[in-house]
Amino acid sequence: MEEEFIDENDDIYYNDDKFIAIIKTDGSAEILEFDVEYWDELPDYIAAKRLDAVRVVPLYDIAEELGLDDHITGWVDDRGLRKSLDENPVGCKIYPGTIAGDMILTLEDNDYKPKSFNDLDVIYSVLNKLGVTEIEENLDDEYDEEDGRFDAWS
Repeated sequence: MEEEFIDENDDIYYNDDKFIAIIKTDGSAEILEFDVEYWDELPDYIAAKRLDAVRVVPLYDIAEELGLDDHITGWVDDRGLRKSLDENPVGCKIYPGTIAGDMILTLEDNDYKPKSFNDLDVIYSVLNKLGVTEIEENLDDEYDEEDGRFDAWS
């Protein structure tokens, strides 16, 4: 059996990093390193028990404009309004109603299975097209005591 050789100077780049973005109620965003496989892995990132999917034309249009094979989906606390969470200005801009609380952005395939973004440039492009200008990268995946979110692997 012949051993496969990968030339380090080859133009092919293998990237195993996986990311999600959280658009906060102040209009800023945070990018986290996380490999999502199921939607039920996401609620802890926004201190929710359950999520509602935000599948809207503006997100589909951005995915198409960027040439993505998957759709972009927002995920919000399904009880955000009942909890009287602050309105999310970006969510309210793309959704024909009120989005309350932080919104997670992931990719989603045609079978509605969520997927992580595997390219930071794509996330930045998506956030830019949504009008988000303040973006923080939090790629160490640690517990944040201030907002109650924690590493989904704990």
